[in-house]
Amino acid sequence: MTEAEFLRRVMPLRHTIYACAYSILRSEDEASDCTQDVVTRLWEIRSKLDAIDNLEAYCVTSSKRGAIDRLRSAASRCADALEDSPDLVDPQPPPDVAAEQSADLADVRSLMERLPSKQRQLLELSGIGGLSNDEIQEATGLSPENVRVILSRGRKRLRELFNKRR
Repeated sequence: MTEAEFLRRVMPLRHTIYACAYSILRSEDEASDCTQDVVTRLWEIRSKLDAIDNLEAYCVTSSKRGAIDRLRSAASRCADALEDSPDLVDPQPPPDVAAEQSADLADVRSLMERLPSKQRQLLELSGIGGLSNDEIQEATGLSPENVRVILSRGRKRLRELFNKRR
């Protein structure tokens, strides 16, 4: 892709790239920085852009990934700062909060037994096992839509049961 073609095809998409970044980052400065990074990366790989069928979708995906990377980076910096100053964080909750959390956890465990087996299985894989929907799909052989629906319905039912107990 030549410079003129890049200017004609990619540069008009800057506003779309910015909008996508802003929707994730919720900061004009961060979204502007992300947009600049994405356009710079696109410029660096401009020779490969001719092979892309839907350039706008590629730009939006690049923007989304760039914004998520920025969020992860910010979260990592924040976690590092907290580790460097341990006196800012109280690792133990107050006794009354800890007792309430323990009771709530026991309630959730007993309520899980009242869910249908498939919902209970998928919630355990997701919540306790920490598996992503894709990993659950591979482990169970269910379609992505089924995994999402079963998890959603299971969480909803568990929430209803939990709220009824209170």
